[in-house]
Amino acid sequence: MISFTEKDYKNIAKLVADEIRSEDYKSIEIEYETKSFTANLNLTVIMYWIHDNDGAGKPFYEINDIVPIWWEMTTHDLDGEYHNNDFQFSQLKEYLFVEI
Repeated sequence: MISFTEKDYKNIAKLVADEIRSEDYKSIEIEYETKSFTANLNLTVIMYWIHDNDGAGKPFYEINDIVPIWWEMTTHDLDGEYHNNDFQFSQLKEYLFVEI
């Protein structure tokens, strides 16, 4: 089984955040590679935003929630052999709130 570390989650969150920034609905595929495995995340999410202003009238958007419609993380070793993994969207979500 391939285990994802905190560093992996942070790096994947940055990749996902770059793709979904300020969107309401997004379907993406992210490729992620380490020294020991490659991973592909297929993700469809709905983002809920708080629309407000900064007090001076300048609008800003703050993420309120990210709801996965579908996600699948597949992992392979460097020889291309499939392996199960312990990836959890709930753990990724924690880092997404920091990145967005």
